[in-house]
Amino acid sequence: MTRLGLFATVVGALAADPDVAQPRLWLEGRGVPTELASTLEGAARLMATGPPAVRLGTLWPRPRLVGVVCDAAGARILQGAFERYALPELADHLHAFDGDQWLFSWFDVPGRDLTFAERVPPALVRRLKALVI
Repeated sequence: MTRLGLFATVVGALAADPDVAQPRLWLEGRGVPTELASTLEGAARLMATGPPAVRLGTLWPRPRLVGVVCDAAGARILQGAFERYALPELADHLHAFDGDQWLFSWFDVPGRDLTFAERVPPALVRRLKALVI
């Protein structure tokens, strides 16, 4: 599986998880394309409230955080981004939330380092672990 395919699969697993009521993603990176950020910000209902209190993976230069709700419309925007951009342009790090509750952070995407909150449903941990490792 390509690095970008892995990223897309992890995003899909979060969006499809029945135990995650309000899946939201925050893309963190210096290179998040302005076009993608504008599309997400222009679709206000897709924008996750925030920015969240998240441990950033990049301290300097200050990274950009772009949020999206992982519903059907948000997934279409992300799928379009996956088709147009290389992975390093989309995000250095990915942070996942259920509403305003942190679920996991994936630092140095597509590395193998995922950090999970204690409350993450075990089935989601197993699914993501199987994808990444």
